[in-house]
Amino acid sequence: MLTTYTNSVVITGLSALTSYDVYVRSICSSTDTGSWSSGTFQTAMCDNVGIVENWTSSSSPTTTEYGPVGYSCYNYSYTQMIIDSAQLASLNGDITAFAFKPYNSASSYGSYFTNIDIYMANISESVFSSDFFHPDANHQFVQVMSNGNCNFTNDNWQIVTLDTAFTWDGHSNILFAVNRRHGVYSCSAEFEGHIASGYKLAYAYNDGNAYNINNASYDDFDNYVGDLRFFSCAGASCRQPVITSVTKDYHSATVTWAGDGNNYEVNIKESAAPNWPATDIAVTGNSYTFNGLM
Repeated sequence: MLTTYTNSVVITGLSALTSYDVYVRSICSSTDTGSWSSGTFQTAMCDNVGIVENWTSSSSPTTTEYGPVGYSCYNYSYTQMIIDSAQLASLNGDITAFAFKPYNSASSYGSYFTNIDIYMANISESVFSSDFFHPDANHQFVQVMSNGNCNFTNDNWQIVTLDTAFTWDGHSNILFAVNRRHGVYSCSAEFEGHIASGYKLAYAYNDGNAYNINNASYDDFDNYVGDLRFFSCAGASCRQPVITSVTKDYHSATVTWAGDGNNYEVNIKESAAPNWPATDIAVTGNSYTFNGLM
């Protein structure tokens, strides 16, 4: 119990990313207290949280059963998704949690997403082609979740804290791999997703046994990718710049931004292009003109 003589109070010692019920009542006298009013809130994950998403405003929205927490129409599945480095700029520390969004909310749909192992890796590839990635000398996986629970009972964003934080190297793309070992399928479970620029998804599925990721082989590729959010926690010493204006004509565009730095890097691609140019452009100041555009 906390007693206050004003209409607000600071409650300390709470846990991060936790739902709380709070109750308030009036004390009119030593023998007269009013009825309780109640409310519910969820604490933030951390101060200065960084949030990144694997889609942009130009992405085509869709729904998909292919992830982001394992293909649901078979007893076992193994999916891998590629997240472009250009979408990771807002990270300000290690990735400590991720979130996915169910499209439908029936509890029976979301009760088949336990026994989940998740792996992440820094990779150079931007799309899948002929090889299904395994942990090897070129793709070092970090197991960030073991036997995890990604069940859901509503269609809000579901935040899942990782067992082990993942460190993005600052320039590579990220591979997000989910080995779903539940053993039961639920084809009614769908997730918010988008149509990616190229094959950003590889998947395998069967009804017999859970996958050993060291020798699994893919069943197919797809550009229907589940929406993912990643969260990081750290004080931002060099904050993300904010684009303040874009002036353009038919073949050029000048981009202006505000930020903390004296020097910046810029890059540009057509929205429909699958890959970003490999080389960023160094800029001194707060604007840059791109020429030779379509």
